[in-house]
Amino acid sequence: MTEPLPDEPREMYCLTCAYPLRNLERRSCPECGAAFNPNDESTWSPVPFNPEHRKMARVAVGAFTGGCLTPVMVLMFVGFVMVAVIVIAGLLMELVRLVSEWIG
Repeated sequence: MTEPLPDEPREMYCLTCAYPLRNLERRSCPECGAAFNPNDESTWSPVPFNPEHRKMARVAVGAFTGGCLTPVMVLMFVGFVMVAVIVIAGLLMELVRLVSEWIG
């Protein structure tokens, strides 16, 4: 273990797994391997957190986990289904009109 750098904060936690990162020789988390830079506060957290909360947030927004296209795909599917229903309803209404005219 090394002494903290002068500009290194007292506490740093991994953004991925909340592992304490202070006084590490390597600049990657030994628990999960996530890289961090003590001089870049966007790469670590000053307070510990529950990693399960981060996982739930990622699932909820579907971002940053490889599932970022999922919400877009769902919206496209819903839009496609809505258009299909409208087209089919229009075709059925036209069919009813044609049958009504044919019957008299």
